[in-house]
Amino acid sequence: MTNPQAAPGRRVIYRHPVVDTDLPGIIAAVDEGNLLRLRLDGHRRTVTVTDSSEYITYLEETGQLPPPVPVGRFQPIPEELTAVRAGVPLTVVDGNDLLLLTDDRDAAVAAATSILPDMGYDPNTVDWSALESRWAVFDWPEDLASFDWTHAWGAETDDQAIPVHYLPAPPPAPVA
Repeated sequence: MTNPQAAPGRRVIYRHPVVDTDLPGIIAAVDEGNLLRLRLDGHRRTVTVTDSSEYITYLEETGQLPPPVPVGRFQPIPEELTAVRAGVPLTVVDGNDLLLLTDDRDAAVAAATSILPDMGYDPNTVDWSALESRWAVFDWPEDLASFDWTHAWGAETDDQAIPVHYLPAPPPAPVA
């Protein structure tokens, strides 16, 4: 271990490099000497970083291990979604619909264009007028063993809602 503060139970602030947000959490485990497994408050998945990461700020306080598994509303981070493309966290929902976590239409188009070929779609055949700006809320289910979350459409006035762009699954390519 290169940092003596890196111990299970130590509270930390993790500066997420993709969403550029400070997220409080706890060191749930230390593996291989310097790999920290962080459980961020309000999230079920762990994030792994080195104990010397520039994204970690160690706090003086310690917390309860294991940290409680959250239920109810949360704001997702990329680790809980399908991918990050063109700098935009995104996820596939309801079959092959896309939720792109950005309020920037151009960024949403760039991210969708990047992932659609991986999903078997040709971005050149997409009806981009179907791309809608919406607000969404995310919930962890009561089943504490599940890492699956649900989403619903929210309103701008809801403090847990985040702006997204929604793209329904394009029609399948014609069979030759």
